[in-house]
Amino acid sequence: MSTTSVDKKLQRGYENDVETGKETDASSQVSSQDEIALASDKALIRKQDLRIIPLCAGIYLLCYLDRSNIGNAKVLNADTGNDLLTETRMTEREYTIALMVFLIAYGLVSPRSSSRASN
Repeated sequence: MSTTSVDKKLQRGYENDVETGKETDASSQVSSQDEIALASDKALIRKQDLRIIPLCAGIYLLCYLDRSNIGNAKVLNADTGNDLLTETRMTEREYTIALMVFLIAYGLVSPRSSSRASN
């Protein structure tokens, strides 16, 4: 068989099986290989999800607790004089600056992680 006839048969979607000498449909072999690759990709993604998603959920929970506790820490024990500002000897202005630095850093990092999660 000349190379041109082999090329023509491959273009038509046939492949010569070396062991049996019979022509087989190349598209069925490709699709079975694609199905195996697709199944292995799905298994890999599932395995990654089982490891990454709980970690991300835990980190998100800690960030949420941290953000919600900032306001609570300032007013906790204010009636007894053992509040955050008194214990750390911070003024209202210093507390506001510290809070702004934290929230700006949090705001810069948060959208990047949120945009990656949505893609």
